[in-house]
Amino acid sequence: MNIDVYKGFGLILIVMGGVLALYTYFILGVNPLTALWIGLMITGASILLTPSQAPRRVREITVLIDKILMNITFFLETLRIFGNNLFKSYDGNVYIFISKNYIDKIPDDVEKNFIIYIDGEPVIRLVSPINKDLVKDFAEPCPAIEYVLIEYLDSADRIECVEEDDRVVVRIIRPILPSTSRLDKTIGGVYGVVTGSIYALMRGETSINHVETSLEALTIYMRLKK
Repeated sequence: MNIDVYKGFGLILIVMGGVLALYTYFILGVNPLTALWIGLMITGASILLTPSQAPRRVREITVLIDKILMNITFFLETLRIFGNNLFKSYDGNVYIFISKNYIDKIPDDVEKNFIIYIDGEPVIRLVSPINKDLVKDFAEPCPAIEYVLIEYLDSADRIECVEEDDRVVVRIIRPILPSTSRLDKTIGGVYGVVTGSIYALMRGETSINHVETSLEALTIYMRLKK
């Protein structure tokens, strides 16, 4: 496996932080949110420059990434853009679309902008750190999810997957990252990003419908668009 998911998250945070900082500045002017997104860029740069061979740092940064995703969720709630998502693969990469409305279909020729408009409504477009090269050695989604979450990010003990028609349930046993209702409303944090992206690559367009938490597990309910 020659794809570094750890550094991929760092690069995405840099790009995302830059776009959000510019967008916030032009819409709201200079305010604390602008500083937050600049901090996001700095965090991304730190991740990008930190050796990925250091497992303790990987776990610490994974927790930090989850908290950053929570801040992004706060921002999306402010803009009233949250609640529905769609993971879609383009040429081996995965893009995550977030909207307040149900996302039925994303045009194949969608422009590569941070915000796009579908039926007149804004849709946030994020780039996932998970791509085709990362899972090329796997034939099924569940082993690929285990590799990323357990072997690489050291963020869970075990993964269980159940598929029935267009319904998918992924159970993450003893996750180290706390789940919040806000993250559950968007993409499920780091666990949702990894799980939804891998299913999008291997099974096609995927949406996360619901996330449940208990003392021992985090359960992600997804639907495949077939």
